[in-house]
Amino acid sequence: MRFRPTSRNQTAITRVEVLIVAVCVLMLVALVATLMPRELARRQLIACQNQLKHVGLAFKVFPNDSDDRFPIATPGSLAYKNETDAWLHFQTMSNELGSAKLLICPTDRERLWNRAENFAMGRAANSLSLAHHGNRAVSYFVGVEAAEAQPNLLLAGDRNLVCSNLIGPMLTITSGVSVAWSDNLHRRVGSAVLADGSVQMLNLEDLQRHMLLTPHAPTNRLLMPLAP
Repeated sequence: MRFRPTSRNQTAITRVEVLIVAVCVLMLVALVATLMPRELARRQLIACQNQLKHVGLAFKVFPNDSDDRFPIATPGSLAYKNETDAWLHFQTMSNELGSAKLLICPTDRERLWNRAENFAMGRAANSLSLAHHGNRAVSYFVGVEAAEAQPNLLLAGDRNLVCSNLIGPMLTITSGVSVAWSDNLHRRVGSAVLADGSVQMLNLEDLQRHMLLTPHAPTNRLLMPLAP
C-alpha cells in the first residue's frame, strides 16, 4: 500500500525551503554589504592614483619648456618661489594637466563640491575656475624641494599627511620626524608621485621609507593645499 503525503507535510516542507532561501538571501546581502565599501574604496584609490599619474606626467613635461625646472624654480611662472599657494603650482601647469578636475581626489568629500573644471584666470575666470576656488579645489600637496637629481623626494601626493612639523602651509619632514596618513582620504594609506615620476601607494612603513628617515637624508618640504 502506498501512502500519499498529506497537505500538512507538503506545507511544512515548503516553509523549510522558504526559510533556507531567506537565510541564503540574507547571507548574500550581508556579504555584498561588506564587500561593496571595500571595492568602492579600492576603485577610488585606483582613480586617485591615475590622477596622480597625470599630475606626475605634467611635472615631467613642464621642464621641457622651462630650462629643466619645475614651476617653483621657473622665473616668471605663477609658482616661482611660491611657498604659500599650492594651487598656483598646478595653475602654472594648466597646459600640461589639461583638466582641473584631476586635482580633486574622488574620496575627498570635503572638497568635491569645490571641484574646478577649468584654468581660466582674470576676467575669464568663473565659478568653475581653479583661480576661483584656490586650494579648496586641490587634494594634493607639492614637494617644493623635489628635483630629478634626488628621485626619492616627494613631488606631489595626497594631502592627508599628519606631521608635527607643519608651519603655516609648509610641512617639513626630516630625519627622525614622525609622519603618518590620516583617515581623511584612503584609510591610513596614500599615494604620492616621486621626483622620478613614479606613483607609489604607500602604507605607513612605505611612507617612512620613502620619506628617507635616515641620517643625512634630504629634506622633504611639502606645500599643503590648506583651505580657509
